[in-house]
Amino acid sequence: MYDAVHNRVFEYLEKRSKISLLFSGYILVAILAYVDYVTGDFSIILFYLIPIFLVGWFVNKRSVFFICLYAALASLCNQFLTHPATTTFHHSWDFIIESSYMILLGMMFSTLREKHDQEKQLARIDPLTRVLNRRYLYEMAEQEINRSRRYGRFFSIAYLDLDNFKAINDTKGHHVGDDLLCVVAGTIVENMRCADMVARIGGDEFVVLLPETGASDARSAVVKLQERLMERMGARNWPVSFSVGLVTYYCPPTSVDEMLKKADGLMYEVKSQEKNSFRHEVVETSMPREHPSPPRPVRMHSGKSLLSGGFTITILTDLKNKIDTARKDRTIQ
Repeated sequence: MYDAVHNRVFEYLEKRSKISLLFSGYILVAILAYVDYVTGDFSIILFYLIPIFLVGWFVNKRSVFFICLYAALASLCNQFLTHPATTTFHHSWDFIIESSYMILLGMMFSTLREKHDQEKQLARIDPLTRVLNRRYLYEMAEQEINRSRRYGRFFSIAYLDLDNFKAINDTKGHHVGDDLLCVVAGTIVENMRCADMVARIGGDEFVVLLPETGASDARSAVVKLQERLMERMGARNWPVSFSVGLVTYYCPPTSVDEMLKKADGLMYEVKSQEKNSFRHEVVETSMPREHPSPPRPVRMHSGKSLLSGGFTITILTDLKNKIDTARKDRTIQ
């Protein structure tokens, strides 16, 4: 229950603009200052942390600094109004303590948010190549599969493996291998659309997820990408090529593992046969058109035959004869 409410509140606040959140923070401080004045000797200094947290977590450090000063000044004005006999020194001392306390906590909230965002980013990004990691790719691919299943949209996935990468590490050192991986990742990102997702899921294996990309467009994109990659490898005299498995889904797979397994299998077929090429497979469902099945006669106790699946009733001959006889009798009468 608590987690559900917490997630909904934070999700709502994340969608609001920073200006509206900052404005809301100043309004909350003004309301608290009025309540503080009305209550008199009852201190509510702790409640000032609510707008300070709001601005510190969702806006930025500079804004939280000024709202802390604003809250401390509001509290100082209340003290002057409620305790006019107190000396100026005491009021000044209270202002220094309260403002320092608020600024310290406000900066702490803002710093925690920055660290939180950094950890969240590191959990999604491969630290070497700065593209998506395997974990985040699974999350995004799962969303794409659900979107495809719900709206009937197609997509493609390319699985790239570097040929002869081990030889680079063995002969030129791992630092050169790391540079090579970064160049490959950068080249892939440069030649893909903003909507496409590039991830490194293994030592020298990359995956590109192409939403709403059909078979012909995916094939063209992979051919172009291979050409650009080979140009970059040739420019640095790196004897590396690329084996690619490409799958286009017009019918969504049951899981991300199934999708990656199929693309990985195609990639290994290329790698075991010719290398420096790609193999493409299109997965589409042939939905059989439903033809109405011939009606099945269902025998009824009244001697009639009712055809299920339709509305035709076959009347037996003896029943028809009885009706004709009844009509003749009625005419004679």
